[in-house]
Amino acid sequence: MKIRRAIVKLPLGLLCLITFAGGCKYYNEEDLTPTPPPCDTTGVTYNSTILPIFSANCLICHDSKTASGNVILDNYTDALIPAKDGRLWKAVSWEPGYPHQMPKGGDTISVCNRKQIKKWIDSGYPQ
Repeated sequence: MKIRRAIVKLPLGLLCLITFAGGCKYYNEEDLTPTPPPCDTTGVTYNSTILPIFSANCLICHDSKTASGNVILDNYTDALIPAKDGRLWKAVSWEPGYPHQMPKGGDTISVCNRKQIKKWIDSGYPQ
């Protein structure tokens, strides 16, 4: 009888061991904090890259109808004004001491979107 119990317990014990051992995994820092996808700053233009960023983050206050602070970003010609005089970059980069950090209520523009805006400015504002 004791041998029979041992025969039953052995496979059951092995099954538990395999189940629990298989559930353990070593997590390294890369697994826990995955690398974000690369930021595409090639071919940045107002129409293909910048306008969608503005649509998602800025146009609620800075379209042609609202024009908060007399800043309009929903068309290329008007968006050039704050871009060329430096106000756009100071606002979206949250430059310390600049009184008009945008968007209001919190820095919600992604690091990648900021890089794309900077690339657009540095590339001479391609349309």
